Amino acid sequence: MSVPVSPSVARNALNAKSLAGKNRTRRNLVLLSGVAVGVTLALIYFALAPTANAGFGWLLLAIAFGVSVSGVLLLKFPERITPILAKCPSCNHSWEIKEGRSVPYAERMPYWDKCPGCALPMRTELLQRLSQSIEGGDA
Repeated sequence: MSVPVSPSVARNALNAKSLAGKNRTRRNLVLLSGVAVGVTLALIYFALAPTANAGFGWLLLAIAFGVSVSGVLLLKFPERITPILAKCPSCNHSWEIKEGRSVPYAERMPYWDKCPGCALPMRTELLQRLSQSIEGGDA
């Protein structure tokens, strides 16, 4: 290992990786709640509308509306959904987890071996061993 890592930095890196996962979960829950609101609106519509007017398109429209509302919430109020962002304890490089087909493989944090900003090792097993080592002792 070319970069010496203290136990406190290793613990902070583990905490940042954990925080990144929690932040991703929070964002995904906001989107899931948007889908749930859309489905609920569609069910209410199907219950109240005459059967001749009810169609599959209304379900898709209601879900799209719910997802759109949750997407707007994610864009307008990101600091309320994820108040603390995951970042490298050494260089403050963002460790937030990006998802989707358009995200290049190199930018997907769960697959990083090292921090792109400072080359801090990021493998969970290694960080756990380093965080349990005695300060100044062998890793």
